[in-house]
Amino acid sequence: MRLLRRSSDSHASYSDTTLARIHPDELGYFYRRSLAIYVFAAAMGLAFVVLLAVVAVGASAGAAQVASIPGLGSYATVAFFGLAALGAYLRSGWGRWAGMAIALVCLGQVAWYMADLNHWKLSLEGVPTAVRMFLGWLGGVGFFGTDPLFGRDGVGHRELKEAYQAERQLQEDLARVHAMDQRSHRDRAA
Repeated sequence: MRLLRRSSDSHASYSDTTLARIHPDELGYFYRRSLAIYVFAAAMGLAFVVLLAVVAVGASAGAAQVASIPGLGSYATVAFFGLAALGAYLRSGWGRWAGMAIALVCLGQVAWYMADLNHWKLSLEGVPTAVRMFLGWLGGVGFFGTDPLFGRDGVGHRELKEAYQAERQLQEDLARVHAMDQRSHRDRAA
């Protein structure tokens, strides 16, 4: 994991300058996207554990042999989900691309599934589609347009949260001062 210097250090890190380049109005946007990234990482981690259990049970039952193409595909899928979860959690550059790929695949699977009119009914068969749709949407929110949050020089969640809360407090203080100023003008006019 990366260590970030505080702006009070004599040499500011690139992350501090990246945070400084984010417009104060965009802090809320990036903060919510940062939360979406961690929810996506948790969902991918959960999917990794579930898929790992399914593949392990299937392998013990002899369903997917490692020597077969479907067997290799199932192991590769489990590994890719695990790497995507780890990459999203660590906010690495490759983790962003892996998350984008999974989000696009999930949305593509939903579109393919929904293209068949026989699937337009309420049943338990629709649950995996709903999960894929949620993961695709969450990945789209978390990974597309959030380049400053990823990579070695990306802004960490803690720094972003502190800046967002400080900006909100500043906006609240300015609104309070403005309201007091308006009241004093009304009192003088009356």
